[in-house]
Amino acid sequence: EDQSIYGFRAAWPQALLEFERVFPGAQVLKLETNYRSTRTIVDRADAFIRRNQNRRPKTMRTDNLEGPPVRKVVLKDYSRQYNYLLKIAENCTEPTAVLYRNNDSALPLIDLRVGRADSAGGRQEAEVLLGLAEPPDAVICANQYIAFGCVGALKASGVRIPEETAVITFDDFPFSRVMEPELTVVNLDMYDMGEQAAKLVLRRIKKPQLVVQSQTTLPVLIRRGSTAQAPRRT
Repeated sequence: EDQSIYGFRAAWPQALLEFERVFPGAQVLKLETNYRSTRTIVDRADAFIRRNQNRRPKTMRTDNLEGPPVRKVVLKDYSRQYNYLLKIAENCTEPTAVLYRNNDSALPLIDLRVGRADSAGGRQEAEVLLGLAEPPDAVICANQYIAFGCVGALKASGVRIPEETAVITFDDFPFSRVMEPELTVVNLDMYDMGEQAAKLVLRRIKKPQLVVQSQTTLPVLIRRGSTAQAPRRT
């Protein structure tokens, strides 16, 4: 029930509060030990969660050591947030993690950190990879524009695709079939996504109280010439 923040995606904490009534005789086990965070973070989190009055009595604890103090940073908009995180990342002297509620939220920071998400950025990053002591056997590109620049850089350096370096990207448009070799892609059915979205809107119009937690469109791997079996480097 302390996860009530997930109410926006149909979480129902009341089900846990009524568990014994619905299932008489059931045993309730409380998970109160945190194994991941420092004691400083756990203590602050526990103090914050206690503000929720509609919950079971619990005390979060950890056997981990004290860590650096929790510091609150207030930033006015997403742009300032990402640039603040980028500045922190550039000055990190030890492994550091940024936690997000979902994958999409990390994409703007990745774009700022690694460069442009277009063909020029793809060429630039491919040249960086080619300069490594051990160049990669394969490159996964976030979109076809990056893949276009990546393939151009590989060819300009005399790298054979896929014999020396394989290339894979996402979505079957617009360059995948006109490039040489044709690109292997992880394709998302955009028509199906649109159809599901339209059906969901119509269902919500008919039943405004309807709660939908998620919709899924399965990706399809389309194998082409850019990822044929490549021999291991010796």
